[in-house]
Amino acid sequence: MSIIAIAPPMFRSRVIPLACTYAGGAGFSGSPPYTVSSIDFGAPSPARYGLVTVCCNATATITSVTVLGVAATVLKTQPSGNYERQYMWIAKIPTGSVGNVVVGFTAGVSGTVSVDAHRIDGLASKTLIDSEAVGSLTTQNYTNTGIVVPAGDHVVVACRSAVMTGTYTWSGLTENVDGARGSASYTRSLASGLFTTPQNPLSVGVNMSGTASQGSFIAVCLKGGEPLPPMYTAKEAVDTLSIGANLVMCLDAGDANCTNGTAQQWSDVSGANNHYNRGTYSFAESNDPTFNGSAGGLSNAYWSFDGADVFAPVAATSFDDGWHKDNAAVTVAAFAFLPAAGVVGNNPVILCNSDPTSPGIFFQLNVNDIQWTVRDASAWTDYSGGDVSALFGKWGFYGVSINEAGGASASHWNVNGVITPFNGAYPAPSANNPAGSLHIGRRINDGQFLANGTRLGLVVAWNRALSQAELENFRAALANRFPTA
Repeated sequence: MSIIAIAPPMFRSRVIPLACTYAGGAGFSGSPPYTVSSIDFGAPSPARYGLVTVCCNATATITSVTVLGVAATVLKTQPSGNYERQYMWIAKIPTGSVGNVVVGFTAGVSGTVSVDAHRIDGLASKTLIDSEAVGSLTTQNYTNTGIVVPAGDHVVVACRSAVMTGTYTWSGLTENVDGARGSASYTRSLASGLFTTPQNPLSVGVNMSGTASQGSFIAVCLKGGEPLPPMYTAKEAVDTLSIGANLVMCLDAGDANCTNGTAQQWSDVSGANNHYNRGTYSFAESNDPTFNGSAGGLSNAYWSFDGADVFAPVAATSFDDGWHKDNAAVTVAAFAFLPAAGVVGNNPVILCNSDPTSPGIFFQLNVNDIQWTVRDASAWTDYSGGDVSALFGKWGFYGVSINEAGGASASHWNVNGVITPFNGAYPAPSANNPAGSLHIGRRINDGQFLANGTRLGLVVAWNRALSQAELENFRAALANRFPTA
């Protein structure tokens, strides 16, 4: 199986917004290591960094810094003089929320140490754009003009520390914290700022309320612009992957070409014009699925179901007539959110064109089991994709590729990236057409609906059996629209 990466559409280029937040810190007296416990770095993010600033009044050297268990690397040091040393370390922390910052030193720390952490989102890299480090600084009112901020999104974080009892006042940056570190006579203050226009140079003022016998200043400038993973509509993914052959239905809640969020029709963009009504008819009804999110909202658009909702075809369907017959070749795929409770019985997850006694197919959930179920003239055959209860209360990808004549392992399931081959041969396929047209969200001719709380992001169908690589590439291209965590 060959899995490929696809390039993003140029118009979908996005970056993670640059942000900087002071997360927390503490002062210490005593021997290392120093641990600041339970710092809240907020929600995980793919480009979240922890910037740690350490101040101490000794000749010791930092040996290690960890942020939420991730080893940090040195960003900048201010080691001149025997007192008031400062260090900045940084680590990329895409996972986790609340945890510890731990700083290890060599011997020699006299016990007046501060450890402070910032959360920074959206950095292009950990590479310094510019920096400053000034030691033996006793000036009460100090202005630094050594940082040059280029055009574009940048963040500057600075710290001044001193042997001084008093407070600090900043200009040019926004103060984040001001206080003692292990002793009232040893203090530090940190400030930060975001910039979108050039500062050549950036003027940073930091004034002390008292006089200092020792002091130092440190500052770093980092660049924003971390690219977000690309987001696609289902049709963009199909086109970019070149898997559009025999595409017969492509319905996507996040595609503005499929729905504007208020229209009664969910429009098919496959080119086959297999459009669907919200509810049974073209006018508003109580069984209309509810649109959530914003029109064209790739990261937030979906349909929700209340236990009695349905999408019915605008016109009688025929593209699905062969799905239950001999030599059937079909692939269906959907991103769906199954509620954590209330999913019982034969609730069709996506598609149905049959009733309990007539030929056709059910793409359904049977208690915890995802199934492709084929009805012939007299019996059912279930092709199981396995227990999916671990995905209840989450978004999941449910895809099945049927190659009825292909033999062993020619068909396969893809459930959230887990691929399970199987023999898709039908024992006694019917030659008759299905009992009715293909519906989304209910079995035809009986009262089985998608469970209350179910959400549907998209549903796509091909009249051919996609390969394992094709279906997995399709899932991977769209997965960041529907996070499963």
